[in-house]
Amino acid sequence: MNVAGKDKMGIRKIEENCNNCMLCVKDCISGVWGIENNTSVIIHEEFCNRCSHCMAICPNQAIDHDALDASQIRKVQSSLIDGDAYAETVKARRSIRHFKKQPVSKEMIEKLIDLSRYSPTASNDQNVEYIIITDKSLLTKISKRMFSFILKLDHFFSTPFGKRLQRLVGTKYLKYLDAMDFYKKETRKGRDLVLHDAPSLVLFLAPAKANFAEANCNIAATNFVNYASALGLGTCFIGFVVVALKFDRKLKKWMGIPDKKKVFASVVLGYPELLHKKTTSRKAPKVNWK
Repeated sequence: MNVAGKDKMGIRKIEENCNNCMLCVKDCISGVWGIENNTSVIIHEEFCNRCSHCMAICPNQAIDHDALDASQIRKVQSSLIDGDAYAETVKARRSIRHFKKQPVSKEMIEKLIDLSRYSPTASNDQNVEYIIITDKSLLTKISKRMFSFILKLDHFFSTPFGKRLQRLVGTKYLKYLDAMDFYKKETRKGRDLVLHDAPSLVLFLAPAKANFAEANCNIAATNFVNYASALGLGTCFIGFVVVALKFDRKLKKWMGIPDKKKVFASVVLGYPELLHKKTTSRKAPKVNWK
């Protein structure tokens, strides 16, 4: 039997290791495990979504699962978990727009991705993919094409028709065009205001029509940037890349976006040239208690 496109898993209970604690039954949200004759049994193997909860909760390594790598399931190092340290990481992270020319090594980027892959995904689909662009000439070409598109938008909204359309749709999404004179001036000086001369561009993509794909990618991207900050790297979300890829087929081709895949988050990465030694200010959250 095959459920939701998932093949037969190959789950086995190692009877001699089982102490019959029933934690696998209690923690399984998919109905894979049940109780028969006062012992835990596999009832619906085909329902498994490979969350690995049963193996993680089992105290005696009494479960074998063909679809999971048992070597990755180890005891949590609780002594390394520090709430204050995590809070400081989040508060200290800044959007970096000035980078050193020093490239980020492949090993370092792989380290960030290895952590990012542990991010939760809806139904444990684990469908987030990554494209890493480090070719300087390609990054420059991408940035120039995107800025050219911004200039075209600026020109369009300065025409009579564009002004009328702007009055109809409002200026919420056009606020950056108000500073175009500054952007043009800085660009003439050689400054990259799109990708900020970062040595790396990281794209987070997933199947275009997958449920919650956007949330999956952005959760992974958030863990990516927080970990990068903790390791002394700088990042900045570049939302305009995500927007531009919706309309620009050539840009999509340059970046190597596969058919039926969509980029939901984009981050530049490098070593920060400017260091922010203080936290920032944020407005108070709106919270409604029920």
